Amino acid sequence: MLLSDLPPIRTRAEALDALCIAAWEEFRLHGLRVVQLGEGTGVVRYGIAATRSALPYWAQVSSVYARRPSGWKLTFPQRTRR
Repeated sequence: MLLSDLPPIRTRAEALDALCIAAWEEFRLHGLRVVQLGEGTGVVRYGIAATRSALPYWAQVSSVYARRPSGWKLTFPQRTRR
């Protein structure tokens, strides 16, 4: 799971740096809900409770997916820290 309060990752170097951040010590996903928006589109929603470096982290996540010939593709991710 790669979630943090860092600015958006836009380059390969930024992605590699983000992967080197301390790993999550524990995390739980809860309240999973899938909503079909239309044929070939849907939203996945869930909450996250996690701990890293003894600091708690909570967020609500929504991800919009679209079905493509090659499979389901993430088209829009959203995360709101609580």
